[in-house]
Amino acid sequence: MVSKEVVVYRSLLPYYALVLVVLLIWIVAGEELSQSVLLTAWSDPGGWFVLAAAVMATMLAPLILTSWRMKLQVSVSPIEWHLEEREIEYGEFEHLAGDYTRAYSHLQSRFDIPLVLMAAAVAAIALLLPLIIVEQFQQASGWAPHVFAMLLMVLGLTVLRVAYMALPNDATPSFPLIKARPLRAAVDLLRDTVGISWAGIRLSIGESAGYFTLRSPGAVGRIEGIENSAWVEVQADKLGVPFEAVAKVKLDSEEMKLVAPQAENGTSIHNQLDELVRSCIAEYVKAKGSDEILDEVMAELGMISTASTGTPDSVDREKKETNE
Repeated sequence: MVSKEVVVYRSLLPYYALVLVVLLIWIVAGEELSQSVLLTAWSDPGGWFVLAAAVMATMLAPLILTSWRMKLQVSVSPIEWHLEEREIEYGEFEHLAGDYTRAYSHLQSRFDIPLVLMAAAVAAIALLLPLIIVEQFQQASGWAPHVFAMLLMVLGLTVLRVAYMALPNDATPSFPLIKARPLRAAVDLLRDTVGISWAGIRLSIGESAGYFTLRSPGAVGRIEGIENSAWVEVQADKLGVPFEAVAKVKLDSEEMKLVAPQAENGTSIHNQLDELVRSCIAEYVKAKGSDEILDEVMAELGMISTASTGTPDSVDREKKETNE
């Protein structure tokens, strides 16, 4: 699937060897240094903590530098993406985003929270467990330096992975990080809105030389009875909390944008959606008339009648000519 003419990977074997050497040096040094300090750790735990922290810090610095050099062993040619806008179900998008991340995680820059927490936990255990063994299990105190050495290895490999995933390289801008979870609440909100017949994800999918990329995903809902002409888009923050909604109505060569009052002005996102659905239907009916399906939708929304339907004054309208 990958074309080497687009992305070229240089050998990582020298860096793997360097990682092995660094780990071996610090494991041996950590084990030797800890033997003498742990003997008096019960009376001077501060000395042990200083030594252990110093060993870990001096080990992690060259490992992070090596990880950075490993991530840079990729060169990428300019990629001309052939982008196509699509609307798909959330489940399909979730699966697609997962495949995308698995395929290009080595090219992306992402902060892996579980791995960071794991590294922090291993570091804490490496500080405390040898001390606990010496103080509470004196017969097994000879194993404490070996335990510390093994934990150093686990910590080093974990931090190496964290740094490799977080650091960018030349290919990172071509493969932006896409997460499905932050959009789930927005899609669910649209599904629960009266007058929305379909809700899912709108995004651009690009292909080039065997690669694919995902761009600009967002939650979108189609309005019942006028699915091809009217839709509502919901924006969510990085935590997945929906905070703003806009709607668009396409009338022949004209596209109308409807913006509801912002939440900070006292209008909740639920009320924004209700306002926008009503406004879209009102504008469409005003321009093209109603039919049986729209009459049923308007009745469900509590809109008075086809003849008297109008756009709520609280909705700002912005018309723009389409390029079509």
